[in-house]
Amino acid sequence: MLFEPRFMKYREECNQEKQSIRTVEEWIRFRNKWYDSKGWPKKSSEQITNETEFKRRLTSGKLGGRSWAYSYLMHDLTPEAIYELFYTSYHVGFKLTNPELYYSKKEAGPEVYWEQDCPFCGISTREIGDEDCPVCARSMIYVILEVER
Repeated sequence: MLFEPRFMKYREECNQEKQSIRTVEEWIRFRNKWYDSKGWPKKSSEQITNETEFKRRLTSGKLGGRSWAYSYLMHDLTPEAIYELFYTSYHVGFKLTNPELYYSKKEAGPEVYWEQDCPFCGISTREIGDEDCPVCARSMIYVILEVER
């Protein structure tokens, strides 16, 4: 059974607190309070296998003209919770901790490699393109694959 974490059960309180975050320190406090994964149930191997098979069928071929891979979170959260977690982590946390990368042009190399993920659907692509997921139409989340220094 999919788990709904505290930040989803108390969404209004969490969102109010999230709106007030202005510093890295406030982000860290928020993350530790709302996104502490201790106690979140993990997916069984059977769940991971079933999910992988579904996503393999979903991502075979091209979606929206791009090639896709599948991903999964080890915790057994609702898709809405997974999306909220990653959306906030990128648009609040990453924005504060790595503003130069957050505001940079999202493209492949030579120093920074990006992918676009849809945490809700569990799919990702290295072919940067449309900002919306071709499956669910939610905003894609950017993720850094590698930074060479």
